[in-house]
Formats: sequence, C-alpha cells, structure tokens
Amino acid sequence: MLQQRIINLMSDYYFTHKLEPTQELFNMWLSGLKNPLKSHFEKLGFEKSKGVLSFKRFQLELKDIGLEEYLKENLTDAEYQQYKSIDLNDAK
Repeated sequence: MLQQRIINLMSDYYFTHKLEPTQELFNMWLSGLKNPLKSHFEKLGFEKSKGVLSFKRFQLELKDIGLEEYLKENLTDAEYQQYKSIDLNDAK
C-alpha cells in the first residue's frame, strides 16, 4: 500500500539521518517561525525541541537533504506522481 510506504519513507527521512542540533541552529529555526509557534518553542526551549519534526526537517534541508527530493529518489515515478496528487487538506 502506497500510503504505508510513504509513511515508512518519511519516518526514515526524519530518523535515519544523523543530526547534531545546536543552539545556533535552534535560533535560526525560531527566527523563521511566526507566533504563536515561535513563542511556544521559545518557552519550550532548545533541549525539549530537539525532537520536533519541523526542527529536524530544517536541519536536514540545511544539509541539502530535502523531504521532497528524498521521496522522489525512493519512490517509483508512478508512486511519486500518485503521492503528489494527494490533497493533504482533504485528509480526515
């Protein structure tokens, strides 16, 4: 099933790449957030935010490891086109 394959690939994307989060990277990530998210993560702090997926994705993309490219490389062309056609706003 394609949905499970995509979920597995996304999990691999976030959890198999070695990340070394720093306070500096955290501050860079925070600077791109808007309130109320920004103030939430400022209050939560660096240590408790290390595992947040959007912070992980920020770090991976700084290393030129983008999620879209990762999926494109690991799905067949047909699977990737099907993935791109999914309306995530329609998911319930």
